[in-house]
Amino acid sequence: ELFYGDATIESAVLSPSGRWLALVTAMGGVRPGLIVFDLQTWKVHAQAARFVDADINRVHWVNDERLVFDVTDRNRGSGDQRWWPGLFSVSRDGSDRRQLVQLNRVFLSNEYRITREPLPPNHTLLHVGWGQANEEVVVGEWRQGSLGASVSLVPKKLNVLTGRSSPMALGAPAQVYRWIFDTQNRPRVAVSRKDGRETVYWSDTGEPPWRVLAESDAYAVLFEPAFIDAQGALYVTAVRGSGESVLTRFDFKTGKPEAEPLVSTPGFDFQGQLVGETPGAPALGVRVLTDAETTVWFDKRLAALQVQADQRLPGRVNRITCRRC
Repeated sequence: ELFYGDATIESAVLSPSGRWLALVTAMGGVRPGLIVFDLQTWKVHAQAARFVDADINRVHWVNDERLVFDVTDRNRGSGDQRWWPGLFSVSRDGSDRRQLVQLNRVFLSNEYRITREPLPPNHTLLHVGWGQANEEVVVGEWRQGSLGASVSLVPKKLNVLTGRSSPMALGAPAQVYRWIFDTQNRPRVAVSRKDGRETVYWSDTGEPPWRVLAESDAYAVLFEPAFIDAQGALYVTAVRGSGESVLTRFDFKTGKPEAEPLVSTPGFDFQGQLVGETPGAPALGVRVLTDAETTVWFDKRLAALQVQADQRLPGRVNRITCRRC
């Protein structure tokens, strides 16, 4: 019962300023909802969102005043969902909730506000920008080929206050199914798949020209792009002699991933994410998932803080997140 039950707190996300903490928790309701906690007054600020027939899933801060989230149904398996994830935006006090992407069904709750027709359910959240004045996120529209399979992902800017969307990445390669964006919401990496071949493209500015970094058989790729930091460094995963993928940087001078791995996880393929003060900021470390989660800190002060946290909370996986680190 404990193993299959909802976690007391499923996730905790700091706002850009670091004052507000968004919590996904089942406390106070039947389904996991979204609570905003004030770290300055050390009190619950508001219940921002909760549904009687759905579970809050992914949560992101767009700015200090507004969040976006999608939903799922954890009472059903991943292949038996009643709807697509959709996308909603809401103020941190729970007011002005808006549906941005359809779920392909009618919610039992009718409190959200629709200023224009939400995007169809074949849209998914791709990237969230950052900043006090930011009001836009990036969503992608899955487009189908002649046989009905999704063959391309078309990015769009979406205003979370008005629901207005606009095209982006004009002039980009065809049949792109994966994008990586920088801190300014610009598409910098595009990965396409066509006729059994996979091609990785790079743009210096988020606009044409797009140049090819690698092309290979779709099932024998040379490397997989992973992240871009604020300095424009491209991090990739590549297989080394042991047969496991490691995290390394891409060397634009040689046109290949660097030989020396940045992070390796013996016995596991690399799976993780960069850790910085804000998304896309200079990397302070890497959060890695093997048989459990751990953090490899590049910053000596944060590495020392991690040691203190692990000593005070032994036998646990202790995750440190900071602003103005």
